[in-house]
Amino acid sequence: VAPTLRSPAALPPLVTSNDSGMNGRGRGELPQAAPPAQSRYAREKDVLAGPLLTAFNAAVLGDYDTLEAFLCRTSRLPGEHASVELAKGFAELSASRGKEGDRVALHLALLSPDHATATTAREFLPMCGALALGASAAKHEFVRKRFIAILHELAEDFRFRVRDMVPIALAMIGEAMGDALF
Repeated sequence: VAPTLRSPAALPPLVTSNDSGMNGRGRGELPQAAPPAQSRYAREKDVLAGPLLTAFNAAVLGDYDTLEAFLCRTSRLPGEHASVELAKGFAELSASRGKEGDRVALHLALLSPDHATATTAREFLPMCGALALGASAAKHEFVRKRFIAILHELAEDFRFRVRDMVPIALAMIGEAMGDALF
């Protein structure tokens, strides 16, 4: 059965009066679109930006425990899906800090499986480190060759989540290099 079409004249007006609760819009005006909903990552990014920066600054000063505790607590691990968005945020922050950030990234990326056991929240630490190496190598040519070699080693890590970060990190480098990659 086909739907019954009504002529435009038979349709009720959008707004019948100025006092209809439409915030002052008059007759026939379309309501304004609602602002797009903020993504879960955007909300988390806003909430976590300060604590991540504080923990990162502590690591730059040699207090890795604060950063590691923060990353583990917010990693969503153990569980099905780690917070890759948080790892990317950490990578951006690390790359923006130059040699200081590289030192922190290397510390995390090179944590052994004994210190960052698979299927635990601590597995998130080398994940962050791997992405940070990629972000730094994309931004700073002087570390690129060394960090690519480390990423190739991490591609053979037995922790699958660490391995999963390597293509993302290499893609960051490839995007930055463009045609020079060929």
